[in-house]
Amino acid sequence: MGDAIKHGFANLLNIQGKDDRPTFWWWVLFVILVSFGISTFASFGFVASSVGDAMTLASNGVDESQVEIAMMQSMADGLNTQTWISTGVSFVGLGYLVVIVGGLLPSKTG
Repeated sequence: MGDAIKHGFANLLNIQGKDDRPTFWWWVLFVILVSFGISTFASFGFVASSVGDAMTLASNGVDESQVEIAMMQSMADGLNTQTWISTGVSFVGLGYLVVIVGGLLPSKTG
């Protein structure tokens, strides 16, 4: 997998080249894992922030309904950032689809 990743970065902008199937699929797996890791890490950040705020309010004796309101406000405040992250991950997913379909189509040789 390491050789496929090195090869993928070295030929990132080379659209004329052809690779063998294992190299292609190791590269696709690497990109999927990196994207999943980034989106998971970003989600944990938003959840931790909301839960941390709720725990702080609850430990200060704030009413449960006020804690819920504060959590909803925190989620609403982070919505813009979450939207951009989700949009970016969606475009990456669309790119995967293009790469996979392009890899499955017959190529013209000669």
